[in-house]
Amino acid sequence: MIIYKILIFIVIIMFLSCGGSPEKQPEPIPYSEIKNLYKDELMEWNKEITQTDKLIIEKFIERRKWDMNMSGTGLFYQIYHHGNGKKAENGKYAEFKYTTSLLDGTVLYTSEEYGNRTLLIGRFDREIGLHEGLQLMRVGDKARFVLHPFLAFGLPGDGYKVPLQAILLYDIELIDVRDNE
Repeated sequence: MIIYKILIFIVIIMFLSCGGSPEKQPEPIPYSEIKNLYKDELMEWNKEITQTDKLIIEKFIERRKWDMNMSGTGLFYQIYHHGNGKKAENGKYAEFKYTTSLLDGTVLYTSEEYGNRTLLIGRFDREIGLHEGLQLMRVGDKARFVLHPFLAFGLPGDGYKVPLQAILLYDIELIDVRDNE
């Protein structure tokens, strides 16, 4: 009998807490509309971050008194020693010595530690600025590149040494260009 009274009490409490009549739930907004709602805000946010990164890079270059050029994609580059070897081109393998660091001087990767690096120019899923910069070089050239995050490892970094949203400095010496690995 007591259990019966407790059950009736619980049912009455539940009914009163619901507020009486059920309200109609709003229709969910389709994903395409949500995407469009935030598209302009995200585009503006991305422009602001890119502009801030560009100012940081320009100040960095100015403090070092480097004479660097900027490509149409935003790659800052300087070839400070000219070789006379074969030109690096899309579809060729480039072997190079390198040092990759942050703008604060933290060295992330070097060929001294990891060995020379070889990559197929134009076959990229990240570091697109490195591929672009290599195509400006000839064997024997030494260059430095400053890459915006969107030309390097993007928002997530590389998951190992490159931090989130990192601007990277590459110091490169092109050793060889060949057709196959």
